[in-house]
Amino acid sequence: MHQLVARRCVDTCQTANPNRVPQRQNARPIHLATISSSCRMRLSAGTCGMGDMQTSNTSAQYLSVDLSSRKNIAAEIETMRQIVDGLGALAACLESIWCDSSAGATYTVTVAKGMWHDDLPRAIADATYATGGYNGIYIEAEDGHGCTLDPDWPGDGIEGEPFDAHEQAGAQRLNQIANSPLPNGFLDRLRAAISLSQVAGRWVKWDERKSNPTKGDFWASCPFHSETHASFHVDDRKGFYYCFGCHAKGDILTMVKEKENLSFLQAVRRLAFITGLDHELQPPAFEPPTILQLKEIIVKHFTKENFLEVGLVTGWAQYIRSHDRLLRSLSWGDPDYAGNVLELLTAMEARNDGSFAKLQGYITTTFSEQAQTVTQTAVFSSAKSVLGYQYTTPRNDVIGVMMPFNSNFTSVYQAIQRACGQTPLLAKRADEVWNNSTVISDILELINHSAVVICDLTGRNENVFYELGIAHAWNKTVVPIAQSDADVPADVRHHRYLKYLNNREGLEAMERDLATRLTGLLGKNKSMF
Repeated sequence: MHQLVARRCVDTCQTANPNRVPQRQNARPIHLATISSSCRMRLSAGTCGMGDMQTSNTSAQYLSVDLSSRKNIAAEIETMRQIVDGLGALAACLESIWCDSSAGATYTVTVAKGMWHDDLPRAIADATYATGGYNGIYIEAEDGHGCTLDPDWPGDGIEGEPFDAHEQAGAQRLNQIANSPLPNGFLDRLRAAISLSQVAGRWVKWDERKSNPTKGDFWASCPFHSETHASFHVDDRKGFYYCFGCHAKGDILTMVKEKENLSFLQAVRRLAFITGLDHELQPPAFEPPTILQLKEIIVKHFTKENFLEVGLVTGWAQYIRSHDRLLRSLSWGDPDYAGNVLELLTAMEARNDGSFAKLQGYITTTFSEQAQTVTQTAVFSSAKSVLGYQYTTPRNDVIGVMMPFNSNFTSVYQAIQRACGQTPLLAKRADEVWNNSTVISDILELINHSAVVICDLTGRNENVFYELGIAHAWNKTVVPIAQSDADVPADVRHHRYLKYLNNREGLEAMERDLATRLTGLLGKNKSMF
């Protein structure tokens, strides 16, 4: 990538540091005159020689900048020293740099009070990039100047790339590595959709005496180490957390990565699901049917006309017409028909002239539902061995109800049944189904064939949450209901849920609201029936 920083240090530092980070070409110079006098005084207070760097196994001070490594790695201290060198005169603006290699070269850079300079984000990004790249940089500064720089690694950038595309290009490079593109600006929308305190609140209990929610200021015992006092601080305005005990720090993505042991992209997808932004993420590409799946579709659904159309589309018309058994065995229903179809497919694939791909496209378009069925059946083949269910094409002819099976919910289920009675579909609970030898198979079959799945989360019943997860994984429309807000975890709170009271008035209100919700959903999805 084109490096945009050059001549960022005074002549004395250039002389004293012959091994400093190389400058990138076409960089816009940053002149010492643009830096405040207090910043120049801070720079002159330190020396530029490596011999004056005070170090320990975990931290160091270099040019008056405190350097620390979370994993106690000496090489990280050296890398941060190179970053300071690369900043030149702007290094005087920094208070500290902290590196976390467990998160893939993630840095937190703290700007000293009163030392902010508009060129700092670009300079920090470029100096860190020159050391080999980074997996994210968090710049902490006062007066709202703090910001986050998305990952940036060398190797595939464009020479002459302007800085205003810097973060976008870094995100695109990460997406290419992860093979799962993120939309432009998605990370910004993700961070804006949910506060850090909301996410951190899953693992901590806020100290009400020290916290000030109106200012986005929260304190709690640290979730990363054992303690009895509140040394863990979250600043919602800046989107950062810091523990004054163990020095854990980061933003909302770091929190999710660390607490749930996820990769960067996994943390992004996790938060996207929680915030309801997962619809923006590109779904896995549709896999075209394999040769055996094509054979299954052709044997079950092809007519002579389909074969003639395929011949025109693929250029195999002569082969199909002249085959001594293909069309004849189709017409007479002979037992060798499937073998003749497979012979055509293997010959077409072996020629490798693009005709096989054209056939896949023809079938995917002409028999879209059947193609989806055979590919979904393949996807669910592993689920069959784990869950004990044989996937079939969904009928979408029932409203599945997932709730605890006990007498406390009898009146609730009756209200749900009355609400569903105002739609074309009836409610059904798993204990009303007995098509398989095991209850779980009946539950899975009910979820699969449901147009809508209602999940009562009251009491946080483990079985209901298990069924809720399956319904979500199978892309079912889910309507959560609960008697208390506390029964709805943050992970599913982005879904609209109906809160009700388990009394006469409360159930009547729930019945009305649920009927309205179901009517709206089923009206929008008439293709289900």
